[in-house]
Amino acid sequence: MKKKAGLKRIMRNYQDCIYSYSFYILGNREDAEDITQEVLIKAWQNLDSLSKRSIKTWIMKVTRNLCIDHLRHRRVEQTTKPDPLPPGNPEAIVEGREVQVRVREAISKLPLALRSTVILREIQGLKYKEISEILGIPLNSVKVRLWRGRRLLRQILSPVRKR
Repeated sequence: MKKKAGLKRIMRNYQDCIYSYSFYILGNREDAEDITQEVLIKAWQNLDSLSKRSIKTWIMKVTRNLCIDHLRHRRVEQTTKPDPLPPGNPEAIVEGREVQVRVREAISKLPLALRSTVILREIQGLKYKEISEILGIPLNSVKVRLWRGRRLLRQILSPVRKR
């Protein structure tokens, strides 16, 4: 029963984080869902050996590694399908969607090392130290990658901003 409760807690606390990271790295909803399930299965299998203090770092490392493995095996570029429009002002919704798609496409153009760092900080909201532990790089490298990633995103998105 303890293991079942632990898995429920992990799912409640980390499922969205795993999915979001996977989606931004892979650019495909189905692949992100598959990775999310794989990570949760691995978490359940290793639940007894995980400490509460390191679980987030462990989960994000596993997520990152599975995404990288998936990218290595996937050769065909896939596109994402937009969700159906929610009720509201259609023009504002479409404009917001267009911005989201442009940002997502810009992020997907970043080299994997920069993309991972930017996603973990800007989308997941992790602290620099957590990113350092997840990626296994020094804290200063995290800062440099973020600076480079943000700069490259500005360059990619600058033609969009001038419209």
